[in-house]
Amino acid sequence: MKRLSAWVKKQQRQSARRPRLDDALLGRRPIAYIAHRLRFVTLRVALRTALHIVEVVALAQVFSPRYLGPILFLRHSTLLFSSLYWGALETQRIALRQAWKRHDAAEFGNVAGRFNAAALVVVFGAQTMIAGSLWFSTRQATGLSIYDAYAIACGLRLGLDTWSRTQHSLVFSVARVRRPLLSMVLIDVIEVFGLLVAWLQIGAFAFALMLVVTGALRAAMTLWFAQKTREQLKLTKPGRPIWREFSRGGWRQLPLLQALKFAWFNASLQIDSLAIMLLSTGVAGDDGIQLSLSLHAFAPLLGAGFAWTRVFYFDFVRLGSSVCPLLTERLGRLLDRVALLYPLVLVALVLPIAAWLVPELLATTPGLLVGFVVARSLFALRQMEAYSYAAHRTQLRQGLVLVLSVTAMVPFVHRTDVLLIWASCALALAALLGGRARVTRPALEAGASLCFEQFAHWLSTQAQPIRLIWLEIDRRMTSMGKVRSALLLAGLDGPQLQPSHHQLILALPTCLNVSEARSRIMVATAGSVTGMQVGDPVASCFEACSWLCQNGRLGEQFRQAGFALARTELRPKTIESLSTEFEQQFPDGVRLTGASGNIRGFGAAARGDLHDILAAINANHPMRPRRARHVEVAVYRTKGEASQLFVLSRSSARVPAFAEFRQRVSMASKLASLKEVLGETLHDE
Repeated sequence: MKRLSAWVKKQQRQSARRPRLDDALLGRRPIAYIAHRLRFVTLRVALRTALHIVEVVALAQVFSPRYLGPILFLRHSTLLFSSLYWGALETQRIALRQAWKRHDAAEFGNVAGRFNAAALVVVFGAQTMIAGSLWFSTRQATGLSIYDAYAIACGLRLGLDTWSRTQHSLVFSVARVRRPLLSMVLIDVIEVFGLLVAWLQIGAFAFALMLVVTGALRAAMTLWFAQKTREQLKLTKPGRPIWREFSRGGWRQLPLLQALKFAWFNASLQIDSLAIMLLSTGVAGDDGIQLSLSLHAFAPLLGAGFAWTRVFYFDFVRLGSSVCPLLTERLGRLLDRVALLYPLVLVALVLPIAAWLVPELLATTPGLLVGFVVARSLFALRQMEAYSYAAHRTQLRQGLVLVLSVTAMVPFVHRTDVLLIWASCALALAALLGGRARVTRPALEAGASLCFEQFAHWLSTQAQPIRLIWLEIDRRMTSMGKVRSALLLAGLDGPQLQPSHHQLILALPTCLNVSEARSRIMVATAGSVTGMQVGDPVASCFEACSWLCQNGRLGEQFRQAGFALARTELRPKTIESLSTEFEQQFPDGVRLTGASGNIRGFGAAARGDLHDILAAINANHPMRPRRARHVEVAVYRTKGEASQLFVLSRSSARVPAFAEFRQRVSMASKLASLKEVLGETLHDE
């Protein structure tokens, strides 16, 4: 037991030292969180830049321009295909994430099995294409040439990468796959020194050998840590063996068009590989091939301009499904600064390595290179935001601006300086003119529990008449959660509003008559309903909100506020006046918005309570005072989204007065929501 207690305490200390996203977004140690998330990318850029420069020098000495272009084209075409495949796997991640949220283990296993079968089809197709291209290509000499060995190595590495990415994506759909730094850096070190040692033994064939060896090591590491994370999360294994998926044709049920759409959206992030592939074809002559060789040398630096955004993909997805837009706004503002500053750190790290190994490679373009990497970083951030938030129209606008800008650059591809200047301008224009993605909230699930603001907004979107039913539950007999689950199982799957701990309001279609609704509710709740009021069918949001304001605890709150929908004037406390009042009455409190406020002054226990409250807001759970032992929070919502938080430590002497302030914030939030959804019906005096 002593060893177990020591291990638990050690894990708790390590978890406490690890920076948290919520803390970073709320103003505590944001730089530490960014540095923690980007530490692997930074170190790998330096190592891989050294590897690429050594590779470029060796390629230029061994291969003639006749083979140099095809080899660069083959290398970057496999990188492009791998990136497109990762984008196509977004359909897998979406399906698995939905099954995980529903706790549907059978569907989770079925989706995993179908994508495993599809991955084997992709691997077999890629190997067949490469083998066919080698078989039908014209040969100058018999036997295995260096180009043949390189093509075979690229095909094998692509197959290994495809399978490992599929397994990694399966786990990454629900959680991060954590890996120690050594597992990534060690392979890069092996690739650098292994290439030098193999070069002395087998010459130019060392490129193909190390490509396969390091590809196998990377795939093995990815599969190992993905499997460990999968076991920890106890994720369901595929429901059927792969051969059975082939026999029943389950892999053909995959949404191929949607996968192609996501793959296409991911192509714009690989603009450097596309440029190298274009130049390596000889469209700009030998100068273009030499330029593609220079771009290949700096490919790790150019790729890091978008690779760092993939590190925050999971953060984007997590916040994109929340009802706290202030966190989403804060993440965007934080990463905007990272997009400008982090490329400067990378360039400052890479340029000395390049100047030490091959000074003539930089020539007169270091400043232009900095501008290109910064512009690429800004564009990649906008693309990753739109990709993660499923804002496809925004992504298309950004890509269209980029394509139109790059098209005018084709006549100047033989000039390095003009290429970098024009490409930087094109990326910057695409990032600025393409617009910023907005989070699109997912559709409501059946039987969703909503707050009043969300419920009123949902009512305003309904075109068909609905019926509202007010229930009072005896909580001595059952819990509210069990009542909601029982109603959902009984087919009463409309949205639900819980105005108090013992009251529940259902929204049902009018096709269900009153007697049938009463009987189904009584059977589902097993007699735990002590009061029921069935409203008449309502055809407008105004009628529905009027019924809500006259019944149950909501009616009491509105009557205490002196508000009735029959009146044509509304004078609630505005959020601006409440903010001023909070700053004057509670000077030791903190107001959190999308652009201001921080929690640096709170202790660890208070921050933990605030994280729990944010999680409760996101899940639409009613907050209870006993859940927050160290902080008091008032939440202001617009359309159900928590846009402002007023936070006060419970050690403050003004806590009793804060309870009344919290009620005023809640009432102002409800009235503002009613005014927004009812439009011109209500107005300020």
